[in-house]
Amino acid sequence: VNYITASVFSFQVIATMLALIAGMNYGDAYLIHENFKKLGTRPRNSWLWMILGLFGFFTALLCHETAIAFPFYLSACLLLIRRLSWRQTIRFSFPFWLMAGGYFLWRLSFASLKANLFDKVADITIVQYLATFTKLILWYFKCFFTLDGIVLIWSTPVIKNQPWIWIIVLMTLITLTAFLVMRLRRSPHAIWPVWVWIGFLPVTLGCFFQPKSGLMIEPHWLIVASIGLFAGLSGLLLAAKQKIRRSYWFGAVTVVVVSLIATGWQYNRLWSNEE
Repeated sequence: VNYITASVFSFQVIATMLALIAGMNYGDAYLIHENFKKLGTRPRNSWLWMILGLFGFFTALLCHETAIAFPFYLSACLLLIRRLSWRQTIRFSFPFWLMAGGYFLWRLSFASLKANLFDKVADITIVQYLATFTKLILWYFKCFFTLDGIVLIWSTPVIKNQPWIWIIVLMTLITLTAFLVMRLRRSPHAIWPVWVWIGFLPVTLGCFFQPKSGLMIEPHWLIVASIGLFAGLSGLLLAAKQKIRRSYWFGAVTVVVVSLIATGWQYNRLWSNEE
């Protein structure tokens, strides 16, 4: 089962990246045409890019429902990388939003989403939910950066005592993200903090799948989101290359790479046993 899960999510990443590249190229091709309206007709390749993007998005949805966050990824890339206006972004991403909406309604009506999710929502206030969800976010970040305590499913009881402390932590994280995006707004790297947060959107609902044990998270839900963390880490290492000694820089890169390889090997051995 673990091998099947890994294969499915790996294929989802490939399909998502295909859809993202095609979606962005669809916007580029259409804008090129608008700059040369004397051509009289829209270039055929713009429609081909859109069809390819929708096919990639549809394939990703077949792999796992967390792919429903794709229109957010595409919109963020169009805004922060292609520097399009909000109006242009909505225009070029609309077919993907339409597919995402259709998929959600289909799952809600015919594929047990309501029975498996919404009908299981426990008696929890919005403050308790935000506090507990913040704990899920911090657990994921802790596991990512420490490479320790990674499990296939992790749950935590609903936080009912002093939830405002967690709310303050959440607001601090959001504020720091906004500050970072504004600081990097002239750089393509501004996409990565946003990318990570988009990855948590499906978790906002998926965390209710086992309400008896509290809110839950499965790290493989965030495989696509982790691309933002790895890209951000790479950006930090590249920036540090210009400011520290070459030997120190190679040492830091070696530590990171060896740690990731060793941890991956260790957890592969652990999860290869279905028991």
